[in-house]
Amino acid sequence: MAGMVLGRYFKLVVTQLLDASAGLDQLAARVESLDDAGEYDWAEFTAAVRLAAATVTELDLVSIGKRIVAASKPEFERWGFDSAEAVLTDLDTPFGAAIIDPPEHDRMTTAKYEPGYAVLRAGAVHPPALVEGYLRGVVEMYGGSVNDLACHKVHMDGQPFHLIELRWWTPSRVTRRLSSSPRVRRVA
Repeated sequence: MAGMVLGRYFKLVVTQLLDASAGLDQLAARVESLDDAGEYDWAEFTAAVRLAAATVTELDLVSIGKRIVAASKPEFERWGFDSAEAVLTDLDTPFGAAIIDPPEHDRMTTAKYEPGYAVLRAGAVHPPALVEGYLRGVVEMYGGSVNDLACHKVHMDGQPFHLIELRWWTPSRVTRRLSSSPRVRRVA
């Protein structure tokens, strides 16, 4: 099996792209017919993304990627992600929640992580500007800002990939430990 995409994610991504496109009425009708809970073929999804993205500028693709991530924030929170760092340490997990078993070379994964810096890998099937928007959206969704982002086209194991170097800053979070038990007072 080449992989499946949940209908709600298929619709979210392609509808955003179609809103910035013109003349793709047949694709728009197909996307409108999708069931949010349905599972759709990975190849159909990537072909739809490629077709719709071809008519959109790179700057618009970045903005669309950011909007897609922002619209998904409740899902990120439901999955337990409470910071950009939590998402970027394991990029495959949140995207894997909507994309079921894509080909290994099409996944979005974290290759290297350290606080404020990550090297991420995305299959070449993903438009690089859209991936940039996703990553900027993740950082900005949690109040941070991207300092630097560089995308390199590479081949690994005979497959084309985007290797993305990302540097970001996020504000420090003050956390308070909540205890359910009363404080213990030590007596000398």
